[in-house]
Amino acid sequence: PILKWHVFVSEDGVVYPGTPSAELPATFDNATIDCTTFGGANRGQQYFWIKVAGVNAAGVGAASSAAKTRCSAVPETPGAPGRVSSTANSVTVSFAASELNGAQLTGFKVHSDDGNAGPWWVDTITDTTQRTFTKYGLTPGLPYKFKVQVISEVGSSGMSPVATYYSAGTPAPPVIFVPASSN
Repeated sequence: PILKWHVFVSEDGVVYPGTPSAELPATFDNATIDCTTFGGANRGQQYFWIKVAGVNAAGVGAASSAAKTRCSAVPETPGAPGRVSSTANSVTVSFAASELNGAQLTGFKVHSDDGNAGPWWVDTITDTTQRTFTKYGLTPGLPYKFKVQVISEVGSSGMSPVATYYSAGTPAPPVIFVPASSN
């Protein structure tokens, strides 16, 4: 059986130390890294590579493949999406990137429901400069719910608050009728 795990950290993904950078108990299934002291260095907002090797009574096993990671937290939860415009069959919403905590923005997920409180659709946006999204094919007059997640290289933010918008165009101009005057 595995007695413990040896963790090896590299700053370039090529050169690894001969002795472990850290040891983890045999029972671990995930670990939280303190980026200020891990491997004897402050790795806050830096890339580094990790390999892990199991240790049993016969010795140290072969190391895993390298995993590139960055010591940053997932993005903060964004605010609710705003309404830009709508038509009878579409709604356009706007959104903003939340605090990224030093990680790189990789995109957004816009969640929208079916207008009847049913299932949610998820549209992934990979253009990191895009800040609006239009949902087409909607039924006129229904209330559609929208929420957003910010995606970075280290994970996804929490879900934004839900915003509800109707698929409806602005009203047509009224027709004015002035009856004939007797004066």
